[in-house]
Amino acid sequence: MSTKYDRVSFPDSVKFASHSDNEYEPEMDAYSTGVYHDHAIYPRRQDRTVFKLACLRIRNRQTLFFLIAGLVVALLTLVIIIGITAMHTTKNKTSVTTTNNKDYGLFFYPEVDGSSVIKFDPTSSSSYKPYLDNLDYHTHDYSPVQQIHDANRYVVCNETTTQPLPEGKVCRFTTEDLGDDCNHIRTYGYNEGRPCVLLVLKLPDNMTPKPFDVNNLFVHNILNDRLSPYYVGISCAGETDKDQESIGTQHTVGPPMKYMPDKGFMTSFFPTQHNNSFYIPPAVTVQFNTIATNHDVAIKCVAWAENFNNGQPQNSELYIARFVVHIG
Repeated sequence: MSTKYDRVSFPDSVKFASHSDNEYEPEMDAYSTGVYHDHAIYPRRQDRTVFKLACLRIRNRQTLFFLIAGLVVALLTLVIIIGITAMHTTKNKTSVTTTNNKDYGLFFYPEVDGSSVIKFDPTSSSSYKPYLDNLDYHTHDYSPVQQIHDANRYVVCNETTTQPLPEGKVCRFTTEDLGDDCNHIRTYGYNEGRPCVLLVLKLPDNMTPKPFDVNNLFVHNILNDRLSPYYVGISCAGETDKDQESIGTQHTVGPPMKYMPDKGFMTSFFPTQHNNSFYIPPAVTVQFNTIATNHDVAIKCVAWAENFNNGQPQNSELYIARFVVHIG
């Protein structure tokens, strides 16, 4: 038999349950809409559904967070790897540590801010001025004015001069011995893209270098006709084949490298007279005439004497000067 209750429609938001149902909750009676055959009608609970949705949202946010964090870590790792690689490349080339940190041996100049890199633009005087100032400083002692007017102290030495010199006298060596192009007036060739580098040989007290025999084939192949029994020979070359190629081979403005004095360091200047405040060590300028532009060119110079490092000066940092030239 149909009653009015049979026509009651229930919205989705309510739940139809028996009082004996396990899900019956007495505290909900206050919110029920009535009783029908021992059943109560009360609103459906929404808290569990909301809780599930909240958990799902939290999990999604955590997943997104870890994804973003992973990408950030990956990018940082990539940046660090690139930075380390760049540092090593720079260190090996454009930021070479100076080889002048030694007590004696072969030294090079200009050396600005403790760096072995000589980098400049021939069209910009401000870019090479620090190198000119440094060369002026290190060639000051070779000024001819003082030496020529003090003949009682400075004497002209040649290949046959015997050592030791008379007490209180030292060999004369002036900027005139360093050639016509490697001086302040000619801006040491930097404005022409033909830079000069000053090499100075400083030895311990009582050490007299012994030149290689002119018949030594190994050294002769390096020095050629510049090998002399009266000089410590000097040679400069690229550290690698690519560097050597960048030094150039053309003779359009002279040889790729020009040495002055041509044969190197005269042995008459040794042994060193450190007890004489007027003693000045011998020097050689090397002018690079055809060095390539826009390249880091690593150069190694060696002072050759038979009693340097047991006849192998090319393997000792004492008798080597390393530097990098970058023009452009």
